[in-house]
Amino acid sequence: MVSIPRISEFVEVTDSKAKAFHHILKTRIRHDEQLSHEILDFIQNQGKFKGSGDSSSIPLYEQCHQANVCVCCDRFICGTDELHWIKKTTLLQQKSRLILPNLKNQLQSCYTVLDPELQGLLLSPRARFTRNGEYLCCSQCFKSLTNDKLNKNPPKFAIANNFAIGVLPSSLSDSLTEVTSPLLSPVRPYAYVLSYSGGAHKAISGSFSFFNQSVEKNVGALHSHSMLTNDSNVYVVMSGNFTPAQRQIVKSRCMIDVSDFKEVYEWLRENNPNFANFKEFHDCPSPILVEDENSLDEESENSTLEKQIEIQYWFPNNGDPNSSNSVFNSQPEFIDSLLKNKEPTLIFNSRNYRPDFKLTLPSLFPLHFPFGHGGIEEDRRTHVSTEECLKHYLKISLPRFQHADIILVISHMYFRKKSFQSAFLKCMSRSSVHGCSTAERLSQISESEILEISKNSRLDSSILSQRTANSLIHTVTAACRSLPYCDEAAKEARAKLFSMWYSFGPPSVFFTISPGDECSFRIKLFLNHKMVILPQTNMEQNECIADLLFRSKLRLDNPGACAREYNSIMQIIMECLIGWNFKLKKQTSLGIFGKVFGWCDTTEEQARFTLHSHILLFIALFDALITLLWSNCEKVREEAQKELVEFLKKTMSSTYDLVEEDFIHETSLSTSNIQDKDNSFLKKP
Repeated sequence: MVSIPRISEFVEVTDSKAKAFHHILKTRIRHDEQLSHEILDFIQNQGKFKGSGDSSSIPLYEQCHQANVCVCCDRFICGTDELHWIKKTTLLQQKSRLILPNLKNQLQSCYTVLDPELQGLLLSPRARFTRNGEYLCCSQCFKSLTNDKLNKNPPKFAIANNFAIGVLPSSLSDSLTEVTSPLLSPVRPYAYVLSYSGGAHKAISGSFSFFNQSVEKNVGALHSHSMLTNDSNVYVVMSGNFTPAQRQIVKSRCMIDVSDFKEVYEWLRENNPNFANFKEFHDCPSPILVEDENSLDEESENSTLEKQIEIQYWFPNNGDPNSSNSVFNSQPEFIDSLLKNKEPTLIFNSRNYRPDFKLTLPSLFPLHFPFGHGGIEEDRRTHVSTEECLKHYLKISLPRFQHADIILVISHMYFRKKSFQSAFLKCMSRSSVHGCSTAERLSQISESEILEISKNSRLDSSILSQRTANSLIHTVTAACRSLPYCDEAAKEARAKLFSMWYSFGPPSVFFTISPGDECSFRIKLFLNHKMVILPQTNMEQNECIADLLFRSKLRLDNPGACAREYNSIMQIIMECLIGWNFKLKKQTSLGIFGKVFGWCDTTEEQARFTLHSHILLFIALFDALITLLWSNCEKVREEAQKELVEFLKKTMSSTYDLVEEDFIHETSLSTSNIQDKDNSFLKKP
């Protein structure tokens, strides 16, 4: 008798969904946290609260949420990362590790919490805290502060480990536009071209491109250029047709308010060492506005949509590393840098431009590093590598680090460095002289000879040693890993997928995850950093429209927040709903698809600039069950079909009226019960 694989028996929904909801609701305020004055005022205005602030008397308490930020390192705690609460007494005991001597008072004030007893400690004011004096902390900092008490150095990514960056005063940051930062950068190894396009029934689309720009010719020292309009290397291009309102919006965004610009500039001169030697100037720099002569004005059809502005940032493709030359112009240059261990660190590597090591993030992005402090090159008591430092910048909760410009540059730097670090030399296994191996012949040649050969295509063949080395160098090449988003990486990923297909058989389940950024409440949390109450069902229509437009603007202006939310959702789905353990690289708990022994994922950007993922799952015995559908025995076919339908009922849901009976999940634990269960967990001290 043929045994029917019972794959549906391994489908587990209740516990998986409970775990997922637990992580999703981690932003909800606990009952021992003090509500902010803004939230209390909102509830009082709604007429739903008249009391002393006790959680039991506040009906909307459980609808209050706040982003999870570590008090020690100022990084977001997202996805399945666990939350820890560290006591104030522990922070005071570790005071020597959480201070940074000789720090400017204004920069110090950016990392000061409300508790007066903790004054002087570099702590994140964006971290949640309780009435009992407990502060939210990530696992890494919590372990370092509670277990490594004898360590005199700060935790690796602590603010006190020279990661104090700070923020501009709100009075200055509110007046900044997308053209302010490039005009203020004291060092610019690239030129900016900001192009806009629009039209009736279209949003204003902006494309912000970075191109190689000679440092000697850029307008780095603002004080020495009084006529910047004639010499600017910041261009704004208006291409195609616009409505009159769109044309005015673009022009107004590109015009620089002299008083606002000068106020920011003077503030940087006082607080940023990169601007300390700059002199006072009187003429404000302006970008060059280029309009399409053939463009026409179109009549407005949808004023709400046409006023929206969507901007994307680009690097030219010719600056990306590739598998043959990495970030260098040629194979000999790649080999020479590899043998000398001369790593490219920042944006461009060319003898025509300023060397990479002289280009620092604080000088490239003065508005993101307003005090000129916290860059990669800082001396730190606890060592942090360049790669770890770059990854850290993408996790911190400072609002400007959610913007597209700095994310693009940091990612470009990171992949350039990782590409070079993955490089290796390749040699032919045998040479043509006396059957000797290449390794044996290489051992007889000095490093100086190899470096000299890598620079010259031909050498004097009269010298025997050079002739031998010259013939040998043709057997040596270099290679490195390709970037994860390039075509070469796509080919490699496709080959890996086919290898999984060959090993496990065809994939069992294909599903797509498409988070809606505009519908996600947590996008606002990543940018607000304050307690926020969930949207209420009694909102007026104009309030709903205004909130939608605001969320749409946040999504477009802060792609870092959207990527963080997407990554959090993917972690929760893979670890909670599917039960995959990334550390062990296998499934350690049953999930909503049963036993999974392999998967592959493709992340791509949709037309509306949101991320979504296509996932293929390889489910144990699924292929065997499908094979039995073509069995010669009718009873076996019926049993296999019944088991397959049972599996689909447990794993899939549809209400498309395609069949007489819709597939809707049957669960023993409702969503409300899961939330109630999670509430009891959050109420525990």
